[in-house]
Amino acid sequence: MRALSENEKNRLALLTSRGLRVGLLQPTGTALEKSIIDAVEPLRDLLAATGVHDFASQGQGQGHKIQYPARLLTADDWVECTASLYRPETKQGDPRIWFAGLKRLVGANNILAVIPALGRLNLINLTRDAFESRIDSDALAELFESGPSIDAVALELLDKLRVISLRGPVPAIGHGDTTIGMTLEHLLGLPPNSSKKPDYKGIELKVSRKKQSGGQQNRVNLFAQVADWSLSGCRSSAAILDLFGYRVGPDFKLSCTVAASGFNSQGLRLQVDDKSGLLTETSKIRDNVAVWRLAKLRQRLSEKHPATFWVAGKSAVVDGREHFVFTGVEYTRDPMTENLGALLGSDVVTLDHLIRRYSDGRVTEKGPLFKIRPKDLGLLFPSPQFFSLTT
Repeated sequence: MRALSENEKNRLALLTSRGLRVGLLQPTGTALEKSIIDAVEPLRDLLAATGVHDFASQGQGQGHKIQYPARLLTADDWVECTASLYRPETKQGDPRIWFAGLKRLVGANNILAVIPALGRLNLINLTRDAFESRIDSDALAELFESGPSIDAVALELLDKLRVISLRGPVPAIGHGDTTIGMTLEHLLGLPPNSSKKPDYKGIELKVSRKKQSGGQQNRVNLFAQVADWSLSGCRSSAAILDLFGYRVGPDFKLSCTVAASGFNSQGLRLQVDDKSGLLTETSKIRDNVAVWRLAKLRQRLSEKHPATFWVAGKSAVVDGREHFVFTGVEYTRDPMTENLGALLGSDVVTLDHLIRRYSDGRVTEKGPLFKIRPKDLGLLFPSPQFFSLTT
């Protein structure tokens, strides 16, 4: 899938903010001409998870075709239609989907949002449909859900953070980029750990420094996940380091951000293939450096962030020592994992390598870390809620 435009990202965020689970499609000119669209892996997973259709158990051929109620959003209202879901006898039965009447409403390479809700598939063209001004219209009102309320555990944690904030600047624990998170965990009485489970009674804590100059807030970690070495051209982090690392004093390291829009200074970039369900790290010297299954990345996102407090803090030096004041919290729940592939392909989610070989030969990998900017959380999580800790 191509990178999303700013308008498309804003419209996707608007749908996500209303709690709607969305599958994305990008029909090519050939697909529209032949009335056939590949049902890409994230959409297949969404349809199975919502009980609409399971392509994995469907037989091949016209005799096994399934038709499902659907409707297409137009400038005036919804147009009722039928969605066809099937696997042809040719081409290994690759899953297909089509919506009757689609050709007159979309153009080649438009981005389409498929929303399973209200007993049908609701189709919105994110490229063409400027539906922002119609968000509360009768045509859309029944589709949208209200935002989530805050539960008792979240209120308990919020109260504790407000008490900490009232103390004013607190001295930092440790040194480096992780200092602010270590400091907050210490103040909450949480022991340091490397567990993949959420930190506080089912709530994940993510803490970041807020820029003093009004610039963009630092990217925050979504999760860490090593590549699937059985699919990767490089069979270990050490092998990646050997090819793309550089010397820093006595150590050899690779510390860089990798995105889909272009090669970085080390010659690395990401490629998303929704059809095969793979994220591939490629380079100028080899096509396959490392590979992740998108299904595994969606699973990690879901496991790590069932509920999350994204805490922002400001740094200040007091008597020669760094101190922090924690200023605000963004509370999210239930990530829209179906959006992850499109966001990787649009540089909203990026990957960081943190590989180092020490002088004694040891190799460590603190990532790969999948990151996002706080301002983009609304593209992954429905109805993020902000709470000030200073008022």
